Amino acid sequence: MNIEEVKGVMDLAVEELSMAQILFDAGKYRGSITHSYYAMFDAAKALLLTHDFVSKKHDIILTQFSKDFVLDGDFSQEVYTYYSNAKKLRRKSSYDFSVNFDKQEAFDCLIQAEEFIAEAKKFL
Repeated sequence: MNIEEVKGVMDLAVEELSMAQILFDAGKYRGSITHSYYAMFDAAKALLLTHDFVSKKHDIILTQFSKDFVLDGDFSQEVYTYYSNAKKLRRKSSYDFSVNFDKQEAFDCLIQAEEFIAEAKKFL
C-alpha cells in the first residue's frame, strides 16, 4: 500500500464532493448526483487501496468494498447502501436522459456522499 496514493484518491473523493455541492447550489441536480456518486466511488477505491486492491470497474469496486469493509469489517451497512443506491442513480444520470432529477434526490445523494466519506475516513 502506498499511503500517498491512498491520500490522493481520498482527496479526489473530497474534490468530487465539492463539485457535487457546487452543482447542487447551481440547480444542476443531474451533475450533482453524478459527482456525489463519484465521491463515494473514489472513497471506496481509496479504502480498497489499503488492502492492495486496485480496479477501475465500478461493479468490481462496489462488490469488493462490500466484502472487505462491510461483510468482513465494521463499515456501516446503512452507509454502504448509500453508495450502492447512488451507483444506480449515477447510471440513470449518465445514460437515461429522459429522467429528471429533483432537488430532494440530489440533496439526499449529496448528504449521503458526505456521510460515506466521513465513515470511510474512519478506516484510514
